[in-house]
This record gives sequence, C-alpha cells and structure tokens, in this order.
Amino acid sequence: MANTVNLNIRVDENLKRRAESIYNELGMNLTTALNLFLRSSVRYGGIPFDLRLEPDTRTPTQIKGDILQKVEEAEADVAAGRTKDAYESLRQVREKHGI
Repeated sequence: MANTVNLNIRVDENLKRRAESIYNELGMNLTTALNLFLRSSVRYGGIPFDLRLEPDTRTPTQIKGDILQKVEEAEADVAAGRTKDAYESLRQVREKHGI
C-alpha cells in the first residue's frame, strides 16, 4: 500500500452522517469514498462533476423530459451491452481497496 497521510477536514455533522449512510449502503466507508473522489479528481484534472452558480431554470416538464431521455439512453446502453453490472463493479472496487 502506498504511503498514507492523515487528512483532517471540518464538515457539518449532519452532512457527514447522511453521506456516511449513503456510502455504507454502497459498501464503503467515508475514507474510501473520499479516496475515490480524490482519485477521480486527479484523473479528471479537476472537480469530477459540473459546478454551477446559476439556478436550474428548466420547468418541471422539461426536467421530466430530460430524465426520461436519460432513462431511454440508459436502456439503449443496456440493450446494446455497453454497460457493466453494478454489483460486479462494486465487488471489484471492494476487492481492490480491501473492503
């Protein structure tokens, strides 16, 4: 295992508890989740998701349409075999990180 260092951060207690609950359901702890975020940031070369200052101005109908479009795209990916099994991917992450 690579050399590790302690990282101390301050975060709202409720936010931490809620995040830990999500990560636990995904089979990992907060340390593993933060390591995944940091590794993704390094690979991406920045924050690995969009950051926006402007509010979402879409109407509920537009949002619903966007969601339905994403679902249709995901279904097409599954039908074409362009996806990985989520359980198998999670098993590989757990195996890699010794979880």
